[in-house]
Amino acid sequence: MTSPDIAKVAKRLYGNGTGFVPNVRQNLYSDLAVALAADGRATRDMALAVEPRGLPRSFDEVGPGHLVLAQETLEYGWWEATVLARAGDVFTLKYRDAPEVPTFVRHRSAIALMWPPAE
Repeated sequence: MTSPDIAKVAKRLYGNGTGFVPNVRQNLYSDLAVALAADGRATRDMALAVEPRGLPRSFDEVGPGHLVLAQETLEYGWWEATVLARAGDVFTLKYRDAPEVPTFVRHRSAIALMWPPAE
């Protein structure tokens, strides 16, 4: 989702002038939270509410919103993370279960795919 797309959605959400955000579909909210997190503008509560979009079946398919495993260190192992952005083989990620940890960047070699569910 690009910045102009986010602006359009935000205008739609705040269009009634009340300043309150109406109920929105979870996938739309997740799209906004992922886009804002990639820009460093998401709040902790927004990061908590991001719903991963599923498990990619190949590295070519990995994109914003997908759930992957990211290597922290050799000592601390691998943890579930939500992809916020991708630039070639470099991924911006957010730990799924540790929203207080800032976003971080990992190369494809430090990312693993989770076994996808059966179709």
